[in-house]
Order: sequence, then C-alpha cells, then structure tokens
Amino acid sequence: MNVGSNTMSKGKIKTNKMVKVSLLAAISYILTFIRIPLPLFPEYLKLDIAELPALIGGFSLGPVYGIMIVLIRNIVDFLTKTTTGGVGELSNFIVGSSFVITASLIYNYNKTRKTALISVICGTLVMSLLALLSNKYIIFPLYGLPADWGFLFTFIFPFNLIKGGVNSVVVLLIYKKISSLLKN
Repeated sequence: MNVGSNTMSKGKIKTNKMVKVSLLAAISYILTFIRIPLPLFPEYLKLDIAELPALIGGFSLGPVYGIMIVLIRNIVDFLTKTTTGGVGELSNFIVGSSFVITASLIYNYNKTRKTALISVICGTLVMSLLALLSNKYIIFPLYGLPADWGFLFTFIFPFNLIKGGVNSVVVLLIYKKISSLLKN
C-alpha cells in the first residue's frame, strides 16, 4: 500500500508544480502588456519585467520550470498578439530562457542572498551575450535585416543589460517575501 500512496503523493506534487507554473506563466503574459520605451533605443526595444515570474519560478521550483514559464508565455503571446510572425517570440524565448536558466541553476546550487545576487548578475551577462549572438545569426536574418556588430553593441547588448538589471533588482527585492507562497 505504501507504493500506491507514494505514487499518489508524487502525482500531487507534480500537479501542484504545474498549477504554479501555469499561474506564473499567466502573470508573465500579463506583464508583457506593460512595456516601457527607453530613450535613445529603437521603438521595438521596450522594457518589460515579463521574465520576473519565470525567474521566481526558476528559483523556487527549479530551472526546468522557469524555462517552461518562459516557453508557455511566448506560445500564448504568439497565439494571441504577435506582430512578428513568431520571430519576436523566438528571440524572447532564446534570450529570456538563457537568463532564467543561468540564474536559477546558480541559485538552486546554494540558496543564499549572496548566491541570488551572483546568479542574477551571471544571468544578465549570459542573456546579454546570447542576445548579441542570436540576433546576429538567427533573429535579424529571419527578419531579412543586416545585423552589423555596431548596431548590436550599441542597442541590443545595453538594452539586455538594462532589462536583466531591472528584472534582477525586482526579484531580489520581492523573492524572499513571496517564496513561501510557492513552496507550500
């Protein structure tokens, strides 16, 4: 009888995590509607904190769940409001998931405030570097645009540093206050 209740317990845990992932993905999607243009940047580069729920999910549930939140959010975004034919969502998934997986892998190794700070700094750097490469070799070619390094280093790299920095500051301010809700 112990085996059956153990299986039932694992099923409840998995269902519980999937409900949390769904809620965090829904919050992430809602946050995509709040986008702030930054002065001196191209119009299509607008700041949002939509990676915040995925980062919270990655910290509390693990990196795989964080990436699931980014994936679900981008699929829903593609199905409901894309203006890029999916290219923007692909770019967001590549960049956002690199941020979330890097930060949550480091944080889940040692869950301390210091590690959280190190993890979001590393996540921001990885995200910004991957944004350069993915835009150069995947995203801009899919749009049929030239991707010169000058433009990428002038706009794409600093934009992602800013976006990662803002998401990082917010998660560092709120994570401990809300993590108990996700752990129960």
